[in-house]
Amino acid sequence: MNMQSNHMKTRTVAAILVGGSLAVTSSASAGLTWMGSASDPAMDSVVQLSAFSPTKSDFVQLVGADALTAGTATMGASTISYSGIDAQGGWALSGSLPNVEGSHVRSDNNTLFFEVTGQQQVSFLSAAGLGSMQVRIMNWNTLEMLLDHYDFSDNTAAFDWSQTLEAGVYSMQFNAASRDEGDIAFSGDMMTFTVPAPGALALVGAVGLVGARRRRA
Repeated sequence: MNMQSNHMKTRTVAAILVGGSLAVTSSASAGLTWMGSASDPAMDSVVQLSAFSPTKSDFVQLVGADALTAGTATMGASTISYSGIDAQGGWALSGSLPNVEGSHVRSDNNTLFFEVTGQQQVSFLSAAGLGSMQVRIMNWNTLEMLLDHYDFSDNTAAFDWSQTLEAGVYSMQFNAASRDEGDIAFSGDMMTFTVPAPGALALVGAVGLVGARRRRA
């Protein structure tokens, strides 16, 4: 998969610096705002979905503000779906692949941009048994790569990652593909990205505070 990271990094950093701000459509909650159509097209979020049968294929591309909404590509019994951004800021990528040789589902060349204010915990999970998966999360203000994980083993292990992000603008790139040997079916969530609800984080903090007070007492 060609992520085009260096090229996108140069254009995106320039877009952030010129004028000091970007006009975007967004989906916001809990300190995390997803960025849709940007004043610089190079900053547009993109989600691409593909489904293949042995003889035909279906391709769906969501660009800009559309990348915040749901999309599905279907060909025969092969289906890949992107849930779109939920109320808390999370999303899911799911796939369904039959035991038919030549059937295949994948997401490819996807980039989503989001901004964090304050601090925000996020989590990412990918499924076992995929044909391949890759995920990258970068802080565009510091150019620090926070997550760069890939598994092209054609029988991936499950992967789980969680981190509290500081204020800043971030890019997220992800790719998932099914196994397509013809004798292996897959059905379910290929990848999920979750953002805890503000109340859940507040409850965790309150429990920790009570525990600390009891220990001091």
